[in-house]
Amino acid sequence: MSVVAKAVLAAGLLLGAAQADAAVIFSFSQIGPFQHPPSQFPLPTNTINGQLIVSDAAYENGFAYQVTNTDPDPYSQSSLAGLLSLRIEGGNRTNVNGDFGFATLDDFTQQRGTGSFGFIKSFALFGDSESGLGGAINFRDTESEFYLQFSSTTFTGQFGADYASGCTQPLCTFSGTITTTAVPVPEPASLALFGIGLVGLGLIWRKRRA
Repeated sequence: MSVVAKAVLAAGLLLGAAQADAAVIFSFSQIGPFQHPPSQFPLPTNTINGQLIVSDAAYENGFAYQVTNTDPDPYSQSSLAGLLSLRIEGGNRTNVNGDFGFATLDDFTQQRGTGSFGFIKSFALFGDSESGLGGAINFRDTESEFYLQFSSTTFTGQFGADYASGCTQPLCTFSGTITTTAVPVPEPASLALFGIGLVGLGLIWRKRRA
């Protein structure tokens, strides 16, 4: 294969790779401590935060995702095309890795098992590049519960847990902010030039070795 052909092939492969969809990250973080009426128990010192990641196409065209996974309602799910990740962390609960964490997307989309009375793992989320993130996330298992409401650049929530005695009944309340970050994809032309350069360097190295 000629030098030109190799360069063109490398550039073509890189151009194809560059068509991969970019991503947009909605990061939500609690601001300030939990709020609760006077209690003899201390409030949790950790805050609740999380991330929702969608494809760039979903962000630009608008998205609406819904999962109903609530006892006793039957499981239902809308199309989740473009929804790449969902994770909520915080309170003062540790997961198996020793990190603070509540739930991931899998927790919401795995249907409840037999005997899971009282479980709530549902969400209804929507948004686009103009209005930001809206909707709600509702989660409850045998240990903890939280309910989040999103509105453009801010969110509010309630939190309670068996292991956080200061946030039982009534539940603790909190609020926070939402930030939006686009993950850029390198420009196709830049990738192509980079690929051609690599091919040229490889040929020079081969000639010198010969």
